[in-house]
Amino acid sequence: MATNSKISDLIQRRYQKTKELSQDAFDKVEVNKNLYKGIINVDDTYEWDYSLVDPHVFPLVRNYLSRSNPSMSALRLDVRRDTDYEVRQVNQDFLNWEIGELMSTTLYYRMYFSAYLAGRGYSKTGWKYEKAVEIQEKDELGNVTRTKVLRDITNRAEAKFVRFNNILIPDRNCPILQEQPYILELMQLRIGDMLDENEYLETHGDKAFWNKKFLNNLKRSGVTGKLLEYEMERATDADGKDEMAFRSATLPVVCMQTKDGDVFYKPLQDTEDIINDDTNNRYWHGHYPYVDFCPFPEDDEYYNLALVDVVGDLQIAATEVLNQTLTNIRQINNDMWVVGSAGAQTPDWVFRKRPDGVIRVMGDTSQVQQIRTQDNTRSAILMGDTLGTKIEKAGGIGSLYSSGAAANSTINQTARGAQIIDANIDTNMKMIIDLFGEQVLKRTGEHFLELNAQYVTEEQTFSVTGKRGVRELMSISPDQVTANFIVTANPDKIQKQTPASRQASLQNTITVLQDIQTKSQGAIQIDLVPAVEALIDATPEMEDVSDVIITIDEKAKRDANMLMRGQMPEILIRDAHEDLIVAVNVQFQNIETMTPEVQQLLEDYVNKHMAYIKSQQEVALMKQPPVPQGMGNEGMQNAMNFDPNIAASQGLPGQEGYNLSTIV
Repeated sequence: MATNSKISDLIQRRYQKTKELSQDAFDKVEVNKNLYKGIINVDDTYEWDYSLVDPHVFPLVRNYLSRSNPSMSALRLDVRRDTDYEVRQVNQDFLNWEIGELMSTTLYYRMYFSAYLAGRGYSKTGWKYEKAVEIQEKDELGNVTRTKVLRDITNRAEAKFVRFNNILIPDRNCPILQEQPYILELMQLRIGDMLDENEYLETHGDKAFWNKKFLNNLKRSGVTGKLLEYEMERATDADGKDEMAFRSATLPVVCMQTKDGDVFYKPLQDTEDIINDDTNNRYWHGHYPYVDFCPFPEDDEYYNLALVDVVGDLQIAATEVLNQTLTNIRQINNDMWVVGSAGAQTPDWVFRKRPDGVIRVMGDTSQVQQIRTQDNTRSAILMGDTLGTKIEKAGGIGSLYSSGAAANSTINQTARGAQIIDANIDTNMKMIIDLFGEQVLKRTGEHFLELNAQYVTEEQTFSVTGKRGVRELMSISPDQVTANFIVTANPDKIQKQTPASRQASLQNTITVLQDIQTKSQGAIQIDLVPAVEALIDATPEMEDVSDVIITIDEKAKRDANMLMRGQMPEILIRDAHEDLIVAVNVQFQNIETMTPEVQQLLEDYVNKHMAYIKSQQEVALMKQPPVPQGMGNEGMQNAMNFDPNIAASQGLPGQEGYNLSTIV
């Protein structure tokens, strides 16, 4: 306990110091968030009558976010050793399934949002295990009469978003999170989750993670509520002593992770010691379990420039101009008057125009003077437009002038002009997208592979979405899982295309492939079916249309699976009957191992195809032209003047009627 007290004191000192070092960065983030939300906090000394905010930051950030959805991105695994070739595909499918199970759009949206407003976005990887969800029906005596499983066990890798203000680092001159000597994370732990984790570990024969003595003392004394930095006050019943209130209470703690793979949890109260008995980081694989994203990295500063920082000062200037303009317009449209103190009883409606305000001063009551306000609205609006143009140029993606063109220049607003603008936007986004692929996608894939190698201890079944959106069930066993792969991220798919442009690109690709196949004169064989399927998938009107293209291999595999399930596949006249018989015959070579029902189905399947083949042959014979009949023997003789009576001597020399002329 003495050692824990020393570590607790060390964590407390580190927390105070890192919080002090990061305070200015956290304050800057709050200003950026207020600019995004359109809020300016003003006091009584604020110069203008209005405190509105001109919305420039909001569309700037939203335009970047709308082009940053990484839901279509892909990860590829490449082997490091020859022995991993056989298991590469199953690990690739398992990783794709885990990524697909995440709410990736929301997760990465929050990382982008935090990075654009704060300069960095965080997520944290770990393992997700949830019990199966089932319902039980009981009789009057309490006996279970029916059990229904609603959802199977969840057992996979996971990534969660972490708030920017909850991460404290000790070295601001180190721009890389993974190289920090230690990391402090502010967390709100739910007491019920801590109790459930201890129960699960003890049920499986492991040691409890959270200190039981601390939890018992906490229940007797009550949970002391404390807000983290920049955290809003919330409803809580932490002081309740009953079990339900105790389990729902949250405990604010500081979690310190070290470069040596240790993890310590300490409540924010100074009097508490370390509350976790096991200080080994379960998710330590040589690095911290955090994934960070920095769109504008610097070489020697951890808290780097954010997107809003580029236009922050311009935004404040535009706000002041707008407030001044609105105040001036109100003063022009509503007259102001100066009245002596003796006229204090004169109501406002006595004046010719009902003023916005009456200024009462000491003096002669007969001296009533109107205050004339100078109209400077035109110049203020011009200044506001100039600031808006500067914001668009500084942000690089605000509107039509995202390429940095001057406001008075002409840009072609035809389809070609729109393509030029889109190209400029893509150029501005390319660096951010490439950095996201390297910093987030690649690192998340590496973390998931390491977690799979650690936690996949029994065979698991998962679904993989194949061609045409068809899902297939696959299984992975512990001996197949390995993290010895090179992870490559492909963030280019983040760039969104319209359906028309995607269709045009696929059509051009198909044309090029056909031309290559033709010019190769058979030296290159190209399967165009996947490209044509992609073209159909890119057509929104074809979403509800199925089986437009069916290859022989796909049809044979589908028929074989249906036969194994005891179902007769649909046989159509346009099927390649002979090829399907050959393919299915290969699938069912060991006919002895099949059940009699499957054997009968297979026989009926082949007979139906043979019936189509026989019918096609008969129809082909019926369609052949009639064979011309030859002449009989008599007809042939008459045509050749053939006389059978003199056939023996006909044509011989010396016979009558055959003159050889005179021979000299």
